[in-house]
Amino acid sequence: MLIELRKTDIEQNEYLIWNSYIHFIATTPYEELNDVQRVAHLCFWYDSEVQNGGHLQYFENRRALYIEETLKSLSIVKGYEQKEILQKAYKQYRSKFRTIIRTVQEFVNTAREGEYEELDNTYYNCQPRLIDLMNNYLQENVKEFIKIID
Repeated sequence: MLIELRKTDIEQNEYLIWNSYIHFIATTPYEELNDVQRVAHLCFWYDSEVQNGGHLQYFENRRALYIEETLKSLSIVKGYEQKEILQKAYKQYRSKFRTIIRTVQEFVNTAREGEYEELDNTYYNCQPRLIDLMNNYLQENVKEFIKIID
């Protein structure tokens, strides 16, 4: 599956390719993506969850689903520092029994415990940022995502 974009639309909107890429990898189910697209999908969801609620949110929403694939994907996009952080966070996540957080208040209370605070802060300070690495990945693999039509 590819995103079809008109050449004239791309010429009129310099962000069309990027915005279409993000929309595509954010909304297309994992199972419907090819291997190249899955890399971007997994990196996107890791970055989005951590940016919006830290590793606690990532693990609560993703339940470490596709964790090994996400670690490989981070290497593929050259997110080596991010991969190391996720490995540490996942080790910590697995280290104890977890109950499902069911309410916003439970999430807030759990977040206040600061279990992942140091790893979150390290992640936020990573350079290059994962979003920039994903942009590079798009540039290197644009034909795996975008079909330009006349």
